[in-house]
Amino acid sequence: MDVKKTLGLLNGISKRMYYNESIENDYLHEQILPNSSIAEFEQIVDKYSSLLQDIVINDVDVNDLGIKLKQMQENNQLSPDECNGITKFWKVNRIKLHDVLIQQSLWEDKLKSFSWRIDVSAQSKSIDKINKPTAIVELKSKSRLHDQGSDSVLFEMDQEQVQKLLAGISDIEETITKYSQP
Repeated sequence: MDVKKTLGLLNGISKRMYYNESIENDYLHEQILPNSSIAEFEQIVDKYSSLLQDIVINDVDVNDLGIKLKQMQENNQLSPDECNGITKFWKVNRIKLHDVLIQQSLWEDKLKSFSWRIDVSAQSKSIDKINKPTAIVELKSKSRLHDQGSDSVLFEMDQEQVQKLLAGISDIEETITKYSQP
């Protein structure tokens, strides 16, 4: 199969697998390899689907993909044109497919916006709070299931609470850095 047909098949499979488009094997067969038997074409689709799923789930970088494809080529599983087509497809679509996979795996609402400001109390029932700065924080979340509307939380924090929050964020950052190191 040449590079153009490989790209077409991978585009069709990816749209079906990750974008929930209703592209049938019959349509792909008719458009890409009409001279092959249906059984032969379905084997090719299964092979490409399996390969695509593997590289998307593992977020394989282009160099590692090249190594994998070279091994498949040496085992006569892929032609050089197929390897070139797969590599071209992956260079263009890697980030898009990874982002789609992440979006599909989100179950909860996500943070839409975060805003804050510092206010100084000018009048208070308790004298000790006058002229002490407080942080006013607003968090807005966006529902994964609904495009419209969002929930909003508004709260105040004094200097001590802000310092505790910053310490907690620092701990989170250190943990992420620790586990992100190769």
